[in-house]
Amino acid sequence: MRRIVAALVLVLGLPLTVLACLWDRDTPASEAKGLPDVVAAITGRFERNPPLFYEMRLARVSEHLKTHPEDLSAYDDAGVACDRIGRGDEAITWMDKKREQLEKLDASRPEIKDHFYRYHANLGTFLVHRWVREGADRAKLDAVKKARDEIARAIEINPNAHFGREKYQLMVLDWIVDPPKAEKDHNLPIFLEFKTPHEAHEAVRGLSGLVVLGNTWESVDVFNALILALDQDSVPATGGGLQYEGRTHLAHLAHYRAEELIDSGKGSILPDAPTGSELKDELKHVYAMEDPALREGFQKLRAEADAWHEARTAYMM
Repeated sequence: MRRIVAALVLVLGLPLTVLACLWDRDTPASEAKGLPDVVAAITGRFERNPPLFYEMRLARVSEHLKTHPEDLSAYDDAGVACDRIGRGDEAITWMDKKREQLEKLDASRPEIKDHFYRYHANLGTFLVHRWVREGADRAKLDAVKKARDEIARAIEINPNAHFGREKYQLMVLDWIVDPPKAEKDHNLPIFLEFKTPHEAHEAVRGLSGLVVLGNTWESVDVFNALILALDQDSVPATGGGLQYEGRTHLAHLAHYRAEELIDSGKGSILPDAPTGSELKDELKHVYAMEDPALREGFQKLRAEADAWHEARTAYMM
């Protein structure tokens, strides 16, 4: 079993570090390291900071902005810090303050245009995160609709940011606002479809980014979509073009992560979606066959990731 795990780590290229944030000062460093590794996204071996990290950052940038209100990036730092520690109202207020500064500037300048992108991306994210924290009340969907509009505006300004992550964030928001009807074969439809293997390949990138750079590490719906994306993924062929090659083993790992979430009490955000064991049965629409060796390998990787995360957090503290 140890050799199986070692082989997974070596063949799949599990990285030592992958930074994670929304749009604050950490984002450029994170993106410079390349696409977040899908195995790290599935197993949880990516950097998540303790609340004190963001509390300290918030205190520092709050003081800084008292004397440097023109520092636009500091508003992003403050807003993301508030969002990370569950203070959604304050996060949104920081974006209001940033907007006040932006309106004084020339929006045609490239650096100001980029800050408008960050403003809309962060505001949309903060709005939907607050809606979820407050119970995901479908009687209050106006908040989700506003979040959707903000994310759409961010994509309009910069469609390629975050490895295309926001394209899938927008799909999730559309899916929440107007849930699809259950299909005949299963009751947990996903929020995207793949017309070609290449689209599935791009979806793997976007969904992995949602997990590592966003806030969906505990989303059954995102991992459900990742299962299907990996199953239908495509890879570059030797002579150019794309060659269909579903990533079966990775899809299994995503499946096990989704089951792990369900066992911990998580469920779909869809109204009237099945829960518990019934929801786990729905996830078998891709893999009805069990792979004991791979499941054991997943459990080993998860345990290693949790130990790494706990050690990192203890060191930081």
